[in-house]
Amino acid sequence: MLFSQGNEIIGNTIDSIPCQGIALGDCRYNNIIKFNNISSTKWGIDIGMYSSKNIIESNNLINNTYGIYLLGTDLLGFVPNNVIARNNLIENNYGIYIRVSDYYGYSNDSLIYHNNFINNTQNAYDECNNSWNNSYPSGGNFWDDYTGNDTDGDGIGDTPYDVLGGDNQDMYPLMEPYGMTELDMDIGKILFGFSVTIKNVGVTTAYNVQWKITIRGGILLRINKTVSGAIPTPILAGEQSIVESGFISIFGFGRIMITVSAWADNAPLVSKTHPGFLLLFFIILK
Repeated sequence: MLFSQGNEIIGNTIDSIPCQGIALGDCRYNNIIKFNNISSTKWGIDIGMYSSKNIIESNNLINNTYGIYLLGTDLLGFVPNNVIARNNLIENNYGIYIRVSDYYGYSNDSLIYHNNFINNTQNAYDECNNSWNNSYPSGGNFWDDYTGNDTDGDGIGDTPYDVLGGDNQDMYPLMEPYGMTELDMDIGKILFGFSVTIKNVGVTTAYNVQWKITIRGGILLRINKTVSGAIPTPILAGEQSIVESGFISIFGFGRIMITVSAWADNAPLVSKTHPGFLLLFFIILK
């Protein structure tokens, strides 16, 4: 299937064709390729001819010559050029292949992260200049041939993964395949405040865990009604992290409702609401 501008290419199954499964040519800004299953093609997803600012995510690419192929995508230095995230690249000759075109030039400045490279003949090849991770603590990709260690237990390898073809590296390789997980939380009492325990109740590491606390009701004379933040390290499966309410700048009186939400790059949002009482600077849970 060959597409041009402004498409959402979602939920297709493409199997056993001798050319491209999905191809973008001279496409920019708003093409989304998502939730497709593509197998036994030459080019599973082919991105070329100045195709930039597109999103390729959550696809399964299995047993293709090239799972995802980028050729000559640069146009006027857009950064990031394309985002390639959360794809499963399995048993391809090349998982992701990126090269320079004699006619269209380079394929630089794409952001490539949270992809799983499993049982490919060659996981990746990149002779251009791209970012193969989403920084710490979100991390990079899972590589089944990564041989590094994780001495601090944060789910991210201590040494980079070298990408064949040039000088690119995944600076934060994942130690286990990236997959969806599940968060839960408890709101507990502490002296004149409350704590939030965010728990990873799924089976894979939760990356880039975010939280938000909103307070409503009462007579509020000075308050940050909504505060938010991030957990500094990934939460491993079965483990937890605690956030306390001492950072909330608040002054007032009366009954309040406290709503806490948490989510991660690979975990959907969960929320809980708990009644409390505001007494001057102090929050007291019921």
